[in-house]
Amino acid sequence: ALACFTEGEKGSALVVGTKVVLTRLIQLITHTVFAVQYPAVITLKNLVHGPTKQILAVVEAGVMPHVASLL
Repeated sequence: ALACFTEGEKGSALVVGTKVVLTRLIQLITHTVFAVQYPAVITLKNLVHGPTKQILAVVEAGVMPHVASLL
């Protein structure tokens, strides 16, 4: 559901800056089930296609090392 909210500039602005959402996103990305990981990665993709402030929020939340572990 978060992937839908993060599509487009207006929707992504609602989610960004919410540390709770980014923390939960990390939990979902590190889940062992692919069906849980995939929507989380799509949400992340939507977030990092936003403004610089939004991208920095994702990076500062520490999401990227968890994404790298998926590779």
